[in-house]
Amino acid sequence: MFKITLLIFLFTSFQVFSQVTLTSSNNPSAGNLQYYIAIDTTGITPGSSGPNQTWNYINPVRIDSMVMNWMLPSGTPNGGQYQESDIASHDTCYNYFKNSADKFEYLGTNSTTQNTIIKYSDFQTFMTYPFTYNSSFIDNFSGKFAVEGDSIYRTGTVNTTADAWGTINLPFGSYNNALRVKRIVNTRDSSVNFQFVFNSTYTFYEWYVPNKKFYVFAIVYISLNIGDGNISFMRAVYNSNSTPIGITPISSEVPDGYKLLQNYPNPFNPRTIIGFQLTVNSFAKLTVYDLLGREVTTLVNEQLKPGTYEVDWNAANFPSGVYYYRLSTDGFTETRKMILIK
Repeated sequence: MFKITLLIFLFTSFQVFSQVTLTSSNNPSAGNLQYYIAIDTTGITPGSSGPNQTWNYINPVRIDSMVMNWMLPSGTPNGGQYQESDIASHDTCYNYFKNSADKFEYLGTNSTTQNTIIKYSDFQTFMTYPFTYNSSFIDNFSGKFAVEGDSIYRTGTVNTTADAWGTINLPFGSYNNALRVKRIVNTRDSSVNFQFVFNSTYTFYEWYVPNKKFYVFAIVYISLNIGDGNISFMRAVYNSNSTPIGITPISSEVPDGYKLLQNYPNPFNPRTIIGFQLTVNSFAKLTVYDLLGREVTTLVNEQLKPGTYEVDWNAANFPSGVYYYRLSTDGFTETRKMILIK
């Protein structure tokens, strides 16, 4: 009986730790930054769908980089035209979105360099929440924009599925419970004045990991068709500095030494705060393990400045029990124990 009970426990625990669940905490906030490194796609493939996959993108060849800035729409050109938007992004153009507890929607794009404003009357759903392995949705969207005096009508469909989970190995670390989201976006643009139809298909593969707002790796296949012409190509990027979920800088004052603080409250249900201190600019990793020593989640995995930090861990999807959390930096490692009671 003991062996059967233990096997059931191990199996259910494995299922609990198997993948990420995206929630509204993944929605961007003003001030967030996304750093993307574009890479050579030679030999890069998305791999298979399904559970317990392994994806290796350890030594990509860097081509270019860019940064995405998130801001309030009021601080952007023509932001007033997207009155329902509450967050905007900017890289080469301005994109407008609407945040809510159960979804994240795309409202349109303003390109100041090309003098083009795209507005969706029927918004495009970018994500619904909660979203985890085998979650899916299909959404139709439509809008209108003008290019060089010509009115263009756009209709489209987005089909999104969390089709795989597993371990992703990247240049800056490995994550053993990454969630892959596959998104297929089909659009049809029809011209009023010049009577042409432009079709496009974007197939995205995006990998999300614990406690990071934005994906850490992405592959996109692009197919563009106008008349008898067709262009297809591929892109891939990784994001080594994705904005963490739940990490809060408490003080920028340089502490006397490295320290991992005891979590509070302890015991806890289901949230707890873990604090730590860094004396120099360090690559810090804060990892949680179960009683059997298995890694169950990574709360911090990035370069941080000197100071004091706190991380909010929500263990709502984890079973009761004893857990250990470990802070590792260059030249410093410390482990403490905490107890989850439900």
